[in-house]
Formats: sequence, C-alpha cells, structure tokens
Amino acid sequence: MQQTLSWCNRIGMLLGFISFWLAAPEFIGEERLKSWEQILINRVMKHRYSIWRIVAFGSMSWLAWNWHEVQISGHMTWFRVYFPFIIWGFFLFAVIGVINKYGVFIVSRMANDSKVRETSFFVGAVLFTLSFLLQLISTF
Repeated sequence: MQQTLSWCNRIGMLLGFISFWLAAPEFIGEERLKSWEQILINRVMKHRYSIWRIVAFGSMSWLAWNWHEVQISGHMTWFRVYFPFIIWGFFLFAVIGVINKYGVFIVSRMANDSKVRETSFFVGAVLFTLSFLLQLISTF
C-alpha cells in the first residue's frame, strides 16, 4: 500500500511539472513568446557550434583542474575525469537536437496561434488539478 501511495505522489509531481510547462505560454504572453521565438532561431540555433566549443573548453579546464589527481591515481581517474564530460556532451547534443527539431516549432505555434495557447492552458489546468489530487491521496 505504501509503495502505491509513493508512486501516486511521484506521478502527481511529474504531472504538476508538465502542467506548468503547458500553462506557462498563456502567462508569458504572445509578445514575449514571439521575442523568444526570434531569440531561439537567431541566437541558439546559429551559435550551437559555439556552445560545443564552450563544452570542449570546460572539459579541458576540468582536466587541468584535476590533473594532479590523474597523475597520482592512474587509469581509473581518467575515467572519472572524462566521463562527466562525455555524458555532458551527449546531453548537450540531445538538447540542441530536440530544440532544433521540436523547440522552434512549438514556440512558433504557441507564439502565433492563440487557440493552441488556450488549449495548452486548459490541459495544463486539468493536469495540475489531477497532480494535486494524486499528491493529496498519497498523504493518507
């Protein structure tokens, strides 16, 4: 029983998080969404290779900071030093890919179509209510 209630709480928190992102465009407003659309297209997508350079510089900085540990401990420390940046690189690659494929489209639709914003707000409100009820149930 306790495990079921724990899962109700987790699902409620997840639905609450999703509901925020569905309701946010209505609160942000059309003008700001249109400016974010331009920022997303003009800055983030055009400078994605600069973001990769920042990650590479961060990797080299991390290695320089931990070089004494690498020299002392041997091979396993190489794994500890480089593994976070390999994971960070894949994560960044995935985020830029998702923004490139879906983010521009979603922000554009939210900025230019008030019906999509209203529907998104309604779905967000329903999910928020459901998340509140699931979290309330999980307290018993």
